[in-house]
Amino acid sequence: IEWRSFPAGNVIHAAARDIDERKKAEEMLLDKNRELNDFAYRVSHDLKNPVNIINGYVELLDQEPEMLVEFIPRIKEQNQKMLSFIDSLLKLSRAGRAIDCKIDIEIINILNSVETEFRNAGIKAELNYDIQQKNIWGDLDSIYLLIRNIFENSIKYSDPKKEKTIIDVVVTKKDNYTVISVTDNGIGISEENFDKIFKPGITLDKKKGTGFGLAIAKRIVTAHGGSISVESKGEFQGTTFIICLPLP
Repeated sequence: IEWRSFPAGNVIHAAARDIDERKKAEEMLLDKNRELNDFAYRVSHDLKNPVNIINGYVELLDQEPEMLVEFIPRIKEQNQKMLSFIDSLLKLSRAGRAIDCKIDIEIINILNSVETEFRNAGIKAELNYDIQQKNIWGDLDSIYLLIRNIFENSIKYSDPKKEKTIIDVVVTKKDNYTVISVTDNGIGISEENFDKIFKPGITLDKKKGTGFGLAIAKRIVTAHGGSISVESKGEFQGTTFIICLPLP
């Protein structure tokens, strides 16, 4: 048997590091649990709200059946809200999965497809492209949803005082990453909300959506091994989203 001796100082430092790492792991777990509890509360609250409204209409109809024609559109509206919310939850779940099958994608094709979808839906915005890096590496459907959600966010939070919504897209290569920069002339985001906007169910205006668009975008980017960040000079100063996706 071979016996080895270690200086006492090294043992103490190793034990201290072990305790620190354990504390950090416990803190991360507590943070994740708090985040999960908050998310579960927001989801249940947002789903219960339209259900309660529908139940209210049903109870009124039970007392006054002649109001059916008036209440049907309102019930349909609340039902559609629930379906959209559930669809967003499913997309959020799928977006978090690892991307195993990646292909070479020409970014201009994605941009043109999203632009066509918006045009067909009657959404008006000026889109400008500066494509210096033509290709990205990823899952086609996921990248389409990523770009769509970023564009949609810019349109939702456009500045009503400006004549039109302008979205500028610059695609470059840095090291082994395709960098997509999306800048709009919208209402901007305060620095205190930079991290919040990527959390599921968080929205700066309940009237503008479910709060899942940017959360889905972040999960898609993370699943591709990339990163997404936001910049804004403040209120009514526009917003820039910077997406970095690794190349093969």
